[in-house]
Order: sequence, then C-alpha cells, then structure tokens
Amino acid sequence: MRLTPLATLWTTVAAAAPSLHIENLLKARYGSYEETDIKKDSTSSLYQKIHQRKMEQTELSEGNENDEEGTITLKFLTAAPFGTWIDNSIQNFMKSKGEGVIDVELIGLSFPDLFAEIKNEATFGGGLYDGFVTPPSISGSIHEFNGWADLTPTIKSSDTIDWPDMFLAYRKMIAQYEEKIIMMPLDGDMLVMYYNQEILDSFDLKPPRTWDEYLDAAKAVHSKVIQRDGKDVELVGSCIGRTKFCAGSYWATNVLSTMTQSAGFDEGHLFDTADMLPLTGEAMEEMLRLMEGQVEYGAGESEFGGCIGLNERMMGAEANCALTIHWGDLFKKHLAPPMTIGTNLGIAPTPGSKKVLDRKTMKLVDCDEDRCPNAIRYDDIGLVNQAPYAAFGGWSCAVSNYTSSRRKAIATEFCAFASGKEESTRHVIPNATNSAIMTGQDPFRQSHIDLGMYDSMGYNPSTTKEFLGVVQKGLSSENAVIDNKFPTADQINEVLDVAVFDHLQKIQKGEIPDSERESEREKITLQMTQEFKNIISKYDEQDSTAVPALEAYQRNRGVYKIDVDPNLLGGLRWFGWSFGIILIVVAISFAVWTTVARKDRIVRGSQPLFLVLICVGVIFMATSLFPLGIDDGVASQEQCN
Repeated sequence: MRLTPLATLWTTVAAAAPSLHIENLLKARYGSYEETDIKKDSTSSLYQKIHQRKMEQTELSEGNENDEEGTITLKFLTAAPFGTWIDNSIQNFMKSKGEGVIDVELIGLSFPDLFAEIKNEATFGGGLYDGFVTPPSISGSIHEFNGWADLTPTIKSSDTIDWPDMFLAYRKMIAQYEEKIIMMPLDGDMLVMYYNQEILDSFDLKPPRTWDEYLDAAKAVHSKVIQRDGKDVELVGSCIGRTKFCAGSYWATNVLSTMTQSAGFDEGHLFDTADMLPLTGEAMEEMLRLMEGQVEYGAGESEFGGCIGLNERMMGAEANCALTIHWGDLFKKHLAPPMTIGTNLGIAPTPGSKKVLDRKTMKLVDCDEDRCPNAIRYDDIGLVNQAPYAAFGGWSCAVSNYTSSRRKAIATEFCAFASGKEESTRHVIPNATNSAIMTGQDPFRQSHIDLGMYDSMGYNPSTTKEFLGVVQKGLSSENAVIDNKFPTADQINEVLDVAVFDHLQKIQKGEIPDSERESEREKITLQMTQEFKNIISKYDEQDSTAVPALEAYQRNRGVYKIDVDPNLLGGLRWFGWSFGIILIVVAISFAVWTTVARKDRIVRGSQPLFLVLICVGVIFMATSLFPLGIDDGVASQEQCN
C-alpha cells in the first residue's frame, strides 16, 4: 500500500462547499496534521489541469487494457490522514490475495478537497480512481451523476458479506440511495450520553431521560464541590465543546431532531420530505433555549475553544463533569491513560423530548401514540420521543462506476473484505488500555455487539453492556436520525453551526439579557429559516443543477414518487357500466321478443335465429365494458394485471 498526497484537480464544479466543519471534527477525533503533508497545486491554470486529467485518463485506459498481466494496482481516494486507518485492512487484503497479485494505492487529499474531487470524478466520469473511503454525506451529490457503482447485486448474491448483520441505520438509511446499495459501511457512528456515576450518586440523581432533565441534573451539580482523594473538586454540570465549524451542527441537530422527527427516518428531521419545508418554528426556538441551559451550567469561556476534546478531557481525564454528549470514542479511551474516570463512566441514550413539532402549525405539541410511535413510555413522565442520531455517519467504502469491469469487481471485493465481520471486528474492538491502536471505528454490525470479545480485550463488563445496549437499540431504531445527504446540505449545516455558536457565545458572555432571550430566539429562527430556503432556491435555479434538492432529498429518504397522471377513469366508469347494463337488458329483451314472435311473417322473414345471434353478440360486446372500467382507482395493480 502506498499513501500518495495528490493535488486536487479543481474544475468548475469545485465550488462544491468544502466541508470545513467535518475537517475540524475529524482533527478533533483522529488527530491533526501538518498542512505541508498535503501537496497543493495553486499555480496551474484550469486548462492545464483539465489537460492533465485527460492525460491521466489515457494512461489509465492503457493500463486497464493490460489488467490481465502482472500486478493490478487499485487507486482508492480518501482524506489524509483521517481515512488512512484503512491501511491495516489494505495490507490484510493484499496478503489474502497472494504476493504481487493486487496492490492498493491510497491517495490522500486534505479534507476540504476530498468532496470536491469525488464530485469532479463523478461529473466528468474520468475513471481516475477505482474506489473511495469517505464519509457518506457526499453520496447525495454523487448519485445524481451515477458516479458510484450499484453494489446491490453483489451483496444479494454473496454468502460472505452477511448484509442483514448490518444495523438497520447503516443497512437501510446510510448505505442506500433510492433503494440501491452504493456504499459498504466501515465504521459506525452514534451520539450517546456519558455521565459520571460518582457525581450523580453524590447528589442522588438518575441519568436524564429528557433534555429538561439534563438541564435539571446539570444545574443541581454545577459549581458544587465534592471531596476526592482528600482534595476539593469543583464540578461542571455539562461539558460540551463548542468550536465554530466543528461539531456545533451535530450538537444542535441532536437536540432539535427529538422534536422534529418522530415517525421515522423517511419523514426527515430538518426538512419535511413532502415539500422541503424547514422544520424550525417552536422546535428551533426550544432547541436554542435548551442549549442556552447547557452553556449556563457548562465550562464557561473554555467551552468555546475545545471542540470535542473538551468533552473527553473534562469527563474522562479530569472527571469533574457530570454530563456530556460524544461518539463512541470516549468509551474506547476511558480505561487508557490519561483517562481517570475508569468504571465511574456511565452511558445512556441521548435525551429525548416530551413534545414534538406539529408540521402544519410549527407549534410544539405533546407526544401521543399517533404522533410519536417510536416513543418510550415512562410511568412518571409519560411518552418521550427518542431520535437516536448517527451523527457524521462513520466511514464507508464506495466503488467508482467509471473504472474497468475487472477493477470494479476487485474494488468491490476489497470493500466487502474491509466491511466484513472478521476484518472489521479487529478494529472495532481494540485493546482497552492501549489508545495507540484505537482507530475510532465503532460498531456497525450486530456481530460487533459481543460482550465476551470486549471483556477479553480488557473492557469493564458493566460499562460495555451499557454502551453496546445503547448502540444496538439506537442503530436498530426506525426513528434513527442521519445527516442530510442532498446537495447543499453542507451549506445548511454551516448556517446552523454559525447561528447557534454565535448565539450561545453571546449567552455565555452575558450580552443578551434574560428579558430579551425569547425574542432573540424567534429572530434567529426566522433568519435561519429564510437562509435555508434561500440556499435551496439558489441551488434549484442554477443551470448546472441536474436534480432539484427536493427530489434528491426524497430519493435519499426512499419516498420519491414520479408525479404522473395515470388518467384514471373516475366517474366515467359508472357511465360505461350503466350503459353496458342498459345494452344487456335491451339485447335480452329483443332476443326474448324475437323468440316469442318468431312465427310472425315479418319476423320469420328476417330469420329469427340470425336476430337472436345479433342480440347475443351485443350482450358479449356490452360485457366488455365492465373489465375496461377497472383500473388502479378501484383495484390493486396485481388485480388489474
């Protein structure tokens, strides 16, 4: 395997929004890198780059013709260094194929350039890469160009991939686009709530079930002092790092979605899948209120400079924080230095909401069994809507649709290998006390939920059971929330990130009096709603737009239906059937009259048998009106067939 820095070949479509918030989040989760590690070409003209691309395409084409001879080198594109953890799987795959048979070249781009280059490849169909190791959020922009191969036939015919073993959220909601499987998961991501059991026990508190309970618990312990090892420890109620263009949109969505999505993934959490209506209103205002409370009982000014590193440090290393939200990273690291929380780490689902958004009025209403079919009923507080959030969506493996058939088959084989039970388990369940071998991969298969394997790697059984239970239940939920994957989704997330960050920072600095907070929330909600609409409208009006945002959104959520006029008969069928009945009655009447009057001279001269046959023919003709009146309006398609 070779890791090759590559300058992005910018084209006119490079205006695709760079995913700055994703890059910063990955730096926080997987470590930083030096800009000099990534070679960037800023001097070549657009025409030179297009010429270079064409030359590379020619070389690739010539190479494809000789695929049968010698070592086959596959080119996979990813983000450097964040996606390079796949190196271990690459080495194992090449060994499994035999020495000198397959070589995999992993091409690393700086993250802001990765999505632009993937879209360039799909737009121009260059065939420069055989596959991609990438976050799945780009898939919506790729599918409209048919840039990635449909893996459905391979997966359905395979005896080794074991697709049903994948969690529902990844099998149905993330890997698929318009009912086609275009990615194989390599990593599972879901936000969970962490709490310090020692702190909650000291104040006789239970893990929060709703966001209001989260604030109540944070308030109860904030700024209090407990004794630990003979020293005073000042407590922080909630520790959630807030750096602009990092995880802010995920924190906001985590709260908002519990009020906006209750009937399942296909209804959407930020936009209505029926008409692209932004789901804001009172839900957005309540989200801002709840996050204001997190800041009030949070880490103060330092909270606005730590991204997710603050969550890990204060909960795991300093162990002075009662509550936080994070991915599975904290669970994996909690027993390894410099973490000190040890077995005091508690894990529970992220809180839910007792109220959900009425999409017609944009008002919050109480949960009931119709509005919240996925809610949990508690004896003391009633129904609570749960919306487990697979934030970021992990990493996935995709295959280019523009490479040769043989390369496509081998690239698919590699994706299946890396995503398979045996290979993925090696990385999902690392040694609990060795942070150096932890890749950040979290469970995405049912087979990863194996308490015995975690126990053998040094994890505490009680904490592990909590973590695996939360992940299994969340990623198997029909109401799981995934990131939007339609074009311009990154711009939407950045608007949400910046608006919430700026508001919360003003709250922390005391720049918004309590008396003005409600009106400020309303103002911000209206501004965000309008910005969301403007972004969608601007995209739809562009000449280069192949698929409107609403259609792309609906296709991703599996609810798209082609708007066609089936020309159903409607009321005309009753006219036809009535006319048929009249014809039958008249024909029978004439046949009877002819039979009765058959000895009459005139009737006999007209040949009664011939007249009766005409009546019978009319009856048969009239009966044909009845099946002709049946369509989808009164019968199923199977019945019509």
